[in-house]
Amino acid sequence: MLRESRLIKTLLPAYNHRLRRRREMVALSLAEDSAPDYVTSAAIDPSDFKGLYGPYASRARARATLRDVAREARLCWSSLGLDRRDGPCFARQLGRCGGACVGVETLAAHSARLRESFAAHALQPWPYSGMIAVREADVLSERTDVHVFRNWCWLGSASDDAELQSIVESPPRPEFDLDIYRLLVRRMPRLRTIHLDA
Repeated sequence: MLRESRLIKTLLPAYNHRLRRRREMVALSLAEDSAPDYVTSAAIDPSDFKGLYGPYASRARARATLRDVAREARLCWSSLGLDRRDGPCFARQLGRCGGACVGVETLAAHSARLRESFAAHALQPWPYSGMIAVREADVLSERTDVHVFRNWCWLGSASDDAELQSIVESPPRPEFDLDIYRLLVRRMPRLRTIHLDA
């Protein structure tokens, strides 16, 4: 799956649109007193996920989630950047907004409710103190690979001790990728990890 993710982003398969969309993944940035922003992998510091939520397959998917959460939590569409009109937002006109657009609710209170509503969607901090490895064995080919990670970044894979030592001693510059994060965060509880010296 790691190699597939990398190849998709490199080769951009013409006929597999579902896989192709993965290169458009975004996170939502929910900063205080400003509308949510859509952040790509390249703009994310993997050592600091504060205020980041997701990941989402695309901006459209992130906006759809924002609308769903806004509907459930009675959040203001204007404050979320979902409605551009002056005065009461569309949700307020339907009685589904707490009133940030008309001054009934402060922006600070609205921002706090927004972050609270998205708490379950927060990007998770790296649960280890440094670098880890995950051993993957293929019974059919009798091949064993060791995949090395730090701060949700895939640093490389090794098929023998020399390659592993090379990655550990001179790790490549990590590139954060929301798709790799998504793969890891779903599987990490089931993986047997090996802690490596950072």
